Amino acid sequence: MISREKICSHIGQFYLEKHNDDHDAAAKEVEKLRLRDIQLFEKLLVITLSRPGNLIGLKGSNIHALEKHLKGMKDVPSDLIIHIEECEDINYLVVPFNPRDLMPSSALRQVQEDQ
Repeated sequence: MISREKICSHIGQFYLEKHNDDHDAAAKEVEKLRLRDIQLFEKLLVITLSRPGNLIGLKGSNIHALEKHLKGMKDVPSDLIIHIEECEDINYLVVPFNPRDLMPSSALRQVQEDQ
């Protein structure tokens, strides 16, 4: 079974590719999602966030592209189901999900070297 960390890395890679490896643009878009948690249960990926519309995209375009990207990975089950949960708990808004958790380690090293 694929690990949560690997799924997060694949999601980060999706946003980097979407922004042509522009790390700042990818991090800004991920930050706008206001991700709160990512959980993986065998073939079910649960993404909890405050701004689900940003993840879903216009007419579902972004979530479908993400799903296609994930299912194209050799270590991700081809029948993966993505479930999106909106959180409205004020405590989640105080401690945001760190978008750098989604960046692949190679990309994170590049950002650290650039600073």
